[in-house]
Amino acid sequence: MRIGNKGVSPLIATILLLLVAMGIGALVWGFMQEYTTEQTSTAQATASELATCSEGGIKITSCTYTASLQRVRIKVENTGKRDLNSFWVNVQYTDGNATQVKTDRNVLAGSFDYIDGNAQSTPSKVKIQSVQCSSIKDSVTSCPAG
Repeated sequence: MRIGNKGVSPLIATILLLLVAMGIGALVWGFMQEYTTEQTSTAQATASELATCSEGGIKITSCTYTASLQRVRIKVENTGKRDLNSFWVNVQYTDGNATQVKTDRNVLAGSFDYIDGNAQSTPSKVKIQSVQCSSIKDSVTSCPAG
């Protein structure tokens, strides 16, 4: 004979189990909703940049270094169908140092322009990248003295 046994009735246990399961489900739902919203925003931004920049292209057609002026001159051709404004110019030197400069030059579609910059020493590599379209870039490893 059992005297004083107390426990949870099966009905109450079932209700508690359902409440715990619903609570865990709500936590997972909240996390997944936040995650999918973040991923959707990232995908939309990437797609927008790709669509905007898909018709752009640049090419370094020449590069000269003037040691007496410590200047590098880059001739940049816009090979695309989109005007490009502002570029990052990265210059790596033979001594291992590097500099990065932003220039607000505009290179119209189908045309070219010259971009001048300071150079501390002889450049070993020059890279140019569009500011608004980071996927549009070019580099050259020869920048002879001019």
